[in-house]
Amino acid sequence: MGKHYPEEFKMQVVKDYLSGTKHNEVIRKYCIGRTRLQKWTKQYKDTGRCEDRSGKNNKGASRPRKVDPETMTREEYIQYLEMENDILKQLSSLNSSRQK
Repeated sequence: MGKHYPEEFKMQVVKDYLSGTKHNEVIRKYCIGRTRLQKWTKQYKDTGRCEDRSGKNNKGASRPRKVDPETMTREEYIQYLEMENDILKQLSSLNSSRQK
């Protein structure tokens, strides 16, 4: 299970990044990953908040969301395709090990 950060911390990180602090500096300063910073920043830009989605009201969080490649940035699309390829490789590996 991943780490959970309070909304206040997430907001502080995102505001620091949006105020002009370089991406790598924010990552080092707050000891978070690049993907996490991107996720929080997108969430903040979309909703104006960085909600804590942990807890009992988080039903279906692990379900895949419907993906619209036309609304993704180039980096998001590349990341999505890499993830999709990894999943297909894992399925292929599982199928080949079952057939033996």
